Amino acid sequence: RGHTAPVLGLSFDASGDYLASCSEDRTIRIWYSADFAEREHKYHRINVELDHARKVCFSPDSRALVTALEDTTGVRVFKLNRKKDGTIQGSTVVLDMQKRHDMPIINLAIASTGKFILTMSGDNKLILWTPKGDVLEVLDTRQVTSHWADISPCGRFIACSGFTTDVKIWEVKFSKSGDFQSVSRAMELKGHTSAVYHFSFSADSRRMATVSKDGSFKVWDIDVKYELHQDPILLTDKNHFAETTSSNPMLAAISPDATTVAVASDGALYLYRADGSGCNCLDVVHSGEIT
Repeated sequence: RGHTAPVLGLSFDASGDYLASCSEDRTIRIWYSADFAEREHKYHRINVELDHARKVCFSPDSRALVTALEDTTGVRVFKLNRKKDGTIQGSTVVLDMQKRHDMPIINLAIASTGKFILTMSGDNKLILWTPKGDVLEVLDTRQVTSHWADISPCGRFIACSGFTTDVKIWEVKFSKSGDFQSVSRAMELKGHTSAVYHFSFSADSRRMATVSKDGSFKVWDIDVKYELHQDPILLTDKNHFAETTSSNPMLAAISPDATTVAVASDGALYLYRADGSGCNCLDVVHSGEIT
């Protein structure tokens, strides 16, 4: 406990030692996971002046915190100052990126390689940035409504979904010396009959789970030779329920080993084997929408 308004975003650092949370109370708090079992929870507080963060993400080396701001629709980077023992003792704003989005940012992610940052907003712009705030690429998602965008764990692919029935996947290419080269369309996940609300990558970036307004979730093998025009392979097509009439988008998460898929709908959580069998429903896990 500590925030005084709704919490909008969470992010663990790569080591799992720290959890960052951002809230409408105009603060970001960095919690020490070693204290989670204790009654008192220590945290480092960062004030967000004249705005609040809706998304937060650690850099791969845990030396910086990248945030997506609500009111200004901008991106702000904080440097995390540490003591000799590695604990956080302070933070400093080191960068406010140039405003390029006209609507609130839907998702913010940093490649595991540390080479680029992704932002996507409701204005259907998907932007790739360098860690120093330079724009590498601006993509038009060509969606009436954009729902989600993310980077694969390997840092090689980016993907987005929205109003259309497919998920678009691009490859982000760098030279052997680390210089940015291009963003090129790699493949598309086609098969849903309505808007794709959400998707998730497995830890090895070889599998993806997607969930749609059509009431189904699908599991895909994306470890294909797309350079030779080989399409992703549909492994599972599960009709979760009839086309949803809920105004709240569903979410999907695939486990790191790609053996389990979780689907969230309103306040309920459904757990399936990746082949679509063995549904375990945790009804009314939350009193409100799971976000």
